[in-house]
Amino acid sequence: MNAEYPDGPVIAEVEDAGYVTDPVLKEAPSSDVTDKVYDQIFVRADPDRRLVFGRVGAFAPFDHVMRIEDMPLYKTDLAREVDLTGDDRRNRSYFMRWRANEISDHRMKWAEFRMDWPLPAPGSERQ
Repeated sequence: MNAEYPDGPVIAEVEDAGYVTDPVLKEAPSSDVTDKVYDQIFVRADPDRRLVFGRVGAFAPFDHVMRIEDMPLYKTDLAREVDLTGDDRRNRSYFMRWRANEISDHRMKWAEFRMDWPLPAPGSERQ
């Protein structure tokens, strides 16, 4: 969605259309480099509460892979894209942009849901 703010007009339009998200998820930054929320997970509002958010979060991939301290491991791949003859600070900046293009510059938001739908009666077709 690239909605920068949880209380901005894009999110308001989605909520006005009858969708909800978890409050913690709504506020969790999804940019790897800023505090912008950008991405969201919405579901249709369920007045019967048969579908509710459980645990939620935002996974930061660069805490686990392609970390800054791993930069030497990617030097060959990075050198295909940029000239690494500059200083370490410049090369670090190139690495951070390169890895964002390789994976994403967004944290991946995730959600677990609790669902409570009645099972169909034996022999009946599921609708």
